Amino acid sequence: MKEYKVVVHQSVVGKGFLGNEQDPTKKEFKDIQYIITQCMKSVKAWCNKKGYKYILNTKDLNWNYFNPQMEKIGFKRATDREKDLCAQRHEICLGTDADYIMIFDNDVWIYKDFDLPKIEHIGLCICTNAIPHDNMNFYQTDHLHYIRRLMDGDIHYPQGGVQFIKGTANKHYNEGLINSIKKDKWPIVWDGTEQSHIYYYSRKYPEKITWLGTEYNCIPGRPQSTTEEDIRNSNIIHICGPRKLTIFNMLPLDMQKELKNIK
Repeated sequence: MKEYKVVVHQSVVGKGFLGNEQDPTKKEFKDIQYIITQCMKSVKAWCNKKGYKYILNTKDLNWNYFNPQMEKIGFKRATDREKDLCAQRHEICLGTDADYIMIFDNDVWIYKDFDLPKIEHIGLCICTNAIPHDNMNFYQTDHLHYIRRLMDGDIHYPQGGVQFIKGTANKHYNEGLINSIKKDKWPIVWDGTEQSHIYYYSRKYPEKITWLGTEYNCIPGRPQSTTEEDIRNSNIIHICGPRKLTIFNMLPLDMQKELKNIK
């Protein structure tokens, strides 16, 4: 009987995280890199425990699509290529031969062991920042997604830090994202990462998407991840964005200590 092969992809290229305002000479920059290191240790240890193959990419594929496209729209050019260095993982993943593939940002912490989510094709985590809630901010991300829902209907928006892919869907999904990123005409840009392209794919092929909750992608402080119970009930904690210390400090003290103590 053929062995069921599971692969987990992570990347560290460039400085390893989004946020070009960070000064590499400051302590906060080093603290961010420390958090990333501890999170990656947790993923690698989990893969070893489960018998999954762990692939870490450190190679720059020389993607340069995000800055030119954002400039074309009229936005300021970023001072780095971190969005390309992140999104290029879909090209690396495309060449993976496996029955089940996971793409994890390098700042996700496997807090608790879990079984693979049951999906037919693609498993995406709901971006809770993009759902209606009773504390929305005017003229900020909340407002942007209010407009998106008026245009597209009340459909989910993905948080791309955790992605689950059946091997049979790998080519269709990752080729779709790569082609979307590399072509001249982009879909509407709802944020600065490849999530706009993932969203476009999910709208085009809704039948291929299984939407997953915060137990697979808990970002402390965001809607549905604000209480200690929310956080402790999650399998994966995602310390995302450039302000990782702010999210880290939202964890209960014993969980902060547990993350620090990962060997």
